[in-house]
Amino acid sequence: MEQTIVEDYERSTREFPAYEMYPQDSWNYGLVHSISEIRLEYHTIEGYPWDKGNSPITIKVPVKAVNNWKMVRVYDAILDEDVFKTPAIPINPIFSEDLEYVNLVPYGATTLRISLFPKVDK
Repeated sequence: MEQTIVEDYERSTREFPAYEMYPQDSWNYGLVHSISEIRLEYHTIEGYPWDKGNSPITIKVPVKAVNNWKMVRVYDAILDEDVFKTPAIPINPIFSEDLEYVNLVPYGATTLRISLFPKVDK
């Protein structure tokens, strides 16, 4: 994840800075509809379970990259500048042929989140 402090944001203070965060790894995946390939993985934790990397459970799922689903730069009238935005899922997604696996963690145990995946029919 790329993280930078937004110093010119009106609510950003030295004590509580505002951040912009962008993924550095792939995020644009479609979920392969194959219940038999989904794996629950349980982990021993030490410390707070909602800390990044400390989730007691992950779900390993098969995915394929959506080649025509990319971050876009758009103009934000409130900020009066261009910002990156995750666009809507393409109406006609183009999926990679390569099958990959990703680990999903509980929603509160991440900084950047994606909670909706396009469905891939093998």
